Amino acid sequence: MSKIVTVANTMHSSSNKISNVVNYNSYWFFLYDKKFAWCIQSWDHEDKNKYILYLLTIKGKFYVNEAREFEILSRQDVRSLVKNGEAIEYNSYEIGTDEALQAFRMLYTAVKEKGIGIDKVFDEILKT
Repeated sequence: MSKIVTVANTMHSSSNKISNVVNYNSYWFFLYDKKFAWCIQSWDHEDKNKYILYLLTIKGKFYVNEAREFEILSRQDVRSLVKNGEAIEYNSYEIGTDEALQAFRMLYTAVKEKGIGIDKVFDEILKT
């Protein structure tokens, strides 16, 4: 199994470390552990959902030093970032395993839930 699948599983299982979620043009940008900038996208391929996970860099570094840096990054065109070597793309379709699809799907759901705030609603419901 690819390390990225393990990383996606870890980020999902420690979703409390996901923050600063921004949705821009169907891309969900987020910080993990307040320092690693990521983006995840869902797309249809042959009537099936596939996922692309991007690890983003800021000024050539994988660490975000300021919230403002991330805010600017989250308004960028992700495809251009990949083309310019400022992001690394991991595609569940290209990895081709059920484990990758499942890991990316679960992470996508966790990020999206945080982005719209439904995770807090779920937490409140589960307390009762």
